[in-house]
Amino acid sequence: MKYSLPTNEVSAQNQFALIKIYVQKSNNGSNPVRIEEIKALSPVKSDRISKCHRFLVDVGLLIKEGHKYRPTREAIRIINYFADGENYSAQERLRALIAQSWFGAFVQELLRLVGPIDKDALIKRLLVEARLPDANLNKEKAAVLIDWLLMADFVEKNSSDRFILNETPLLPDNPPPSDTASATLIEQAPKIRKMSINVNVELSLDELTPHIRNEIVELIKKKLL
Repeated sequence: MKYSLPTNEVSAQNQFALIKIYVQKSNNGSNPVRIEEIKALSPVKSDRISKCHRFLVDVGLLIKEGHKYRPTREAIRIINYFADGENYSAQERLRALIAQSWFGAFVQELLRLVGPIDKDALIKRLLVEARLPDANLNKEKAAVLIDWLLMADFVEKNSSDRFILNETPLLPDNPPPSDTASATLIEQAPKIRKMSINVNVELSLDELTPHIRNEIVELIKKKLL
């Protein structure tokens, strides 16, 4: 086996729900947590919690510390975005995390080279990439991988019920310019007289179509460059 697959005994949604519990019980990552501390809170049956851990560690949501687990900084960021109602930002961070995983990178390359693909064909190709036999148990685990891709909005289905990439660009995560850099830009800027008009517009990206979101994100990126 080249890569780990998620357990097929727990849905992708409930695996992600475990991350929320780890974030809360660890006090935003301050203290590692034992399985016993979350059993009563978990939507996952007690004997199945440990089966989720290897994949959650590999995908970058948990860190194993002895017999305890701590949420990663990115996991904390994603969960807190959701808690604050910033669903679009949370979704984008989760999608960015999936893009860095082995299956996210593979599916991205596959769909760009091959084009839309149905679920059975995608499962078979994931198993080939993971160097796993085409057994029924592995097929079920690969199907959970696809659920992770859908949950993260990494892929979507077209009108033919085939998977395609969500091509909405990820928002840039650039740090603000330093004071020195800002001063240099101000010195180099031409001194012209101008009139400024301030307009406040409240807009929820969650309510927009992927196409409109794509155009807005492209505009933001151009303004930031």
